[in-house]
Amino acid sequence: MNILILDDDRMILSGLSRFMNMSGMGNVIHEASTSKYAIELLSSMEIDLLLMDGHCPDNCQTGMLALGKGIRVLIMTGDLSYDNPLFTEVLFKPFDLDELEDLITK
Repeated sequence: MNILILDDDRMILSGLSRFMNMSGMGNVIHEASTSKYAIELLSSMEIDLLLMDGHCPDNCQTGMLALGKGIRVLIMTGDLSYDNPLFTEVLFKPFDLDELEDLITK
């Protein structure tokens, strides 16, 4: 599984990437700290899952591009009131890494 992680918090980005690599959740883990770079990766690579911060600038555009290409989108957010009908898979921060793994592997 090719996973793209989009988060503007570099600590979260690198931590999630390390965890996924160590746990074998993805064959290839790509990282993007900006929506612009994520869109470049989505346009040029085969991605199976976009794991995306719910409040990155331009995140809706990035997520819609992914959905339009048939890519599964999983939103991460600390906003308990987050509600966007486009994105039905939401993981609320702080989350347990086992919970993340369960969602990704389901």
